[in-house]
Amino acid sequence: VQGLEQAGFRYGGGEIVCTVELAGDLGEAPPDVQVVTMTNAHLPAAQRIAADTHAHNRFAYDVHFERERVDRVWGELLARQLADPGSGTLVAEHTDGTLLGFITWCRNRRLEARTGRGLGSLDFIGVRHDRQSRGVGDLLNRRALQVLRREGVERVTVRTMITNYEALSVLRKIGMRVTASNQLLHRWLERPQTRTPLCPEDPQ
Repeated sequence: VQGLEQAGFRYGGGEIVCTVELAGDLGEAPPDVQVVTMTNAHLPAAQRIAADTHAHNRFAYDVHFERERVDRVWGELLARQLADPGSGTLVAEHTDGTLLGFITWCRNRRLEARTGRGLGSLDFIGVRHDRQSRGVGDLLNRRALQVLRREGVERVTVRTMITNYEALSVLRKIGMRVTASNQLLHRWLERPQTRTPLCPEDPQ
């Protein structure tokens, strides 16, 4: 890490890799929540949730990223995954139509071809602050795993920041176990203007 920092890379946080082998019951939905496939009509509300809930991530901890730019990155990622036929997207809605959260996933087709196994990854999840710790994130994860299992996927991986304790708690409940950890570093080829850190613990 010191060698990379001397070469101009900046530390962006630690990442945990979790894995689950798909088997067993995937649970029921809360009575006031339904899970449906994401459409373009859901996208603006899902992008707002992404901007509101992803304050701590590899981009937010890079002081060369403005806060608005970080929000744009997540919004654009969500739009690309919705448009990508190789990705899957679901949303959780309250029975009154309010969007509560979303999740995206993809298949690793290249690695599947090499290993002969069905492999997937849960990529991106967001849940409204007022519905966190109330089963919505757990439900979205389980429904995504259910879809992947129907498609023949046997093993699913997810990556999250090492300080994302809420996500780690949810992942443990659905059977995920930690299989690796990584250090994330960024290097800018053209050095942009440094912004004010997002919060006091941001790297300087």
